Amino acid sequence: MYVVAHFEPGSDGVWIFLPSDTVLLPPVPSGSGARYSSDKVTFWNKGDEALLDAGDGIDLQCIENRRRSLVEDAKLRGMDFRGTGNEPPWVLEIGYEELVLFTGYDRLMYRFPNRGHENHEVLRNSSWRSSRGGHTLEVILSGRECADSMSGEQFETSVQVTLNGVALQGCGQALH
Repeated sequence: MYVVAHFEPGSDGVWIFLPSDTVLLPPVPSGSGARYSSDKVTFWNKGDEALLDAGDGIDLQCIENRRRSLVEDAKLRGMDFRGTGNEPPWVLEIGYEELVLFTGYDRLMYRFPNRGHENHEVLRNSSWRSSRGGHTLEVILSGRECADSMSGEQFETSVQVTLNGVALQGCGQALH
């Protein structure tokens, strides 16, 4: 089982997404770490560990799953697809209005308008093309399994990203 905790920027509270409910917890005093509580639910975290009391008499000790945290964050920001690649590292997120590419070592972010995509049923892929500020982006999502080149984790989609003529390969998944 996993629980999603979303710390809303600019807010003191934390949203907790439980299997049966979603609650916004306000902060309460804590001797160590950060504690949030309502009349039924308490969430306490320090670093990448947390304790959750959902009011059902069972306390859950949690450890952050960083990859899943990044996927949940993208979903909460309205993204529909997330792809990643290695050497050089990159992350692609596709949303209704934009395509966002984060490049690794140089830590740059490119935002492109989502002008729609083409589906190619015979090739089992979808493609996007966009440009902004002198940069061009092409994305091809192929419906074939893909293994992350570093972790070995399996994904449902193979991803090819071309930024300004430089091709990047990786894997990805739909978020909804």
